[in-house]
Amino acid sequence: MIPILYAQITEDEKLPQIEDEISKLKYIQTANWEGGKVYLLTMISTSKKVIPIKQLKYIGNINHLPSPNNEFIPADKISIPVYRWKNIEKGLIET
Repeated sequence: MIPILYAQITEDEKLPQIEDEISKLKYIQTANWEGGKVYLLTMISTSKKVIPIKQLKYIGNINHLPSPNNEFIPADKISIPVYRWKNIEKGLIET
């Protein structure tokens, strides 16, 4: 199983504590596709050996967040950008 998810970013290092704070965070665009913006991403290499457990902080399981505005969702899952744990920060934030 390969997770498909959205990434959001804070303006500082403070993590949101409630659903309302999370819903106000900016989504990170992962690609342009057919003139639309893609915000979804897939994570590979998700075995316990490669996940940086000590660097992650669980903030909850939120199921009712709004989708990004003007989002394009690829017709097939293979077209969603793929990231590995070792390069997710560089791939999403530094580019």
